[in-house]
Amino acid sequence: MKTLVAVVGAGNFGLKHAGVLRGLGAVPVLVPVRAARVPKLRSQGWESEPSLALARARGARRCVIATDTGRHAAAAALALRLGMDVLIEKPIAADTSRACLIAAAARSARRRAYTAYVLRFDESLLALRRLLPRLGAVHGVEAQCRAYLPDWPGRDWRRSYRARSAEGGALRDLSHELDYTVWLFGAPKSVFSVMTRGRLGLASDESADLLWRTPLGATATVGVDYLTRPARRTLSVRGERGTLEWDGVASTVTLRPAHGRARTWRFNPDPMARLTAQDRSFLRGGRGLATLADGARVVALIDAARRSSQSGRAERVPA
Repeated sequence: MKTLVAVVGAGNFGLKHAGVLRGLGAVPVLVPVRAARVPKLRSQGWESEPSLALARARGARRCVIATDTGRHAAAAALALRLGMDVLIEKPIAADTSRACLIAAAARSARRRAYTAYVLRFDESLLALRRLLPRLGAVHGVEAQCRAYLPDWPGRDWRRSYRARSAEGGALRDLSHELDYTVWLFGAPKSVFSVMTRGRLGLASDESADLLWRTPLGATATVGVDYLTRPARRTLSVRGERGTLEWDGVASTVTLRPAHGRARTWRFNPDPMARLTAQDRSFLRGGRGLATLADGARVVALIDAARRSSQSGRAERVPA
């Protein structure tokens, strides 16, 4: 008997998840934000229902939330209350208060919730993680993801959720860098941040640069923006025995030891492969997925960074 998975949101991300789930042998049931889209989706060959309750009544016990960020919390909480385990696209909520609503629903329903930080399934980043012990004690970490928003394909960026101050902005949208930095090196107790906007005319932040100290004393910096050409996604880790460099665009990892020659490992830069690995894990019990707590921690870090940019000083990140 095939597994039914409700997919809330039938935009770009929702359809990607649906296609991957179908390829994995599951039956995705699309639940669009606008119920009027159901007939069209069905005519295109998709299973679709106008509400989560109807998808659950058909037998869906898992749910992927792939709507705009501002809709995540309400949809996730409803799915949990209906008895479904949930995978929520990043970030799990627009702010900490709404992330807490999801956590409360998960506790009450005794269901599991995960965060779709898909880079945890990236072969090249996983290779860097395995190589970290070769560096010895780490003293510096620098992560960045920078691209030019008007170059991105799809929906008009000026009318998308990315442009809205309440749910968009570069830091929320590009929060993968926050997640994997915390995943690899631990969560900070406080953060200093500078965030800017104005060059693209967005109401949300267009760039954000964060600085904190990791639990083991390394200095971590994370920079994201919607302003840079050409696009780049990199991580540099400096340790007592050398440096590790990850290029997320080229999908390479380079080890530069203090003594000896540098070595580079090359991987297949296939975004669909890591999405497939992530969704397969969700179907099989969640091994390797970012947890709900991981997602909530990133939201708390984002909120603290926003406060820091306004106050001009480091702000505490709630545990």
